[in-house]
Amino acid sequence: MNKLLLAICTICILCAGPLYAQNQEVICTMTVEDIQRDQPFDIDHYKSEFVSNIATDIFEELNLIYNMVNNNDTTDVAVHIENIHSSIEEADEIDMNYTMFEEDFEFIETLD
Repeated sequence: MNKLLLAICTICILCAGPLYAQNQEVICTMTVEDIQRDQPFDIDHYKSEFVSNIATDIFEELNLIYNMVNNNDTTDVAVHIENIHSSIEEADEIDMNYTMFEEDFEFIETLD
């Protein structure tokens, strides 16, 4: 009887596992300061402040998008994707390296 109960519990756990999918979250694990240091210019350069602002904006937008995905409500995701595109344009203007967000960008492009 105990073996049967154990077998049933094991089967239930194995079958229920996929139902508890992990939440999506920002893939980039770098801090804003790490991103500032990973630029083609010195961290003391005046552009570093812009890098900080742009990276923070991108993180905020990505968090909003991932929260929307996790809540199965992506109706307004296009607005946040457009905000990220605007941040990318700003980054391009100052020659900012934003490759650390590439995997996140690839993910959100599948939502567009």
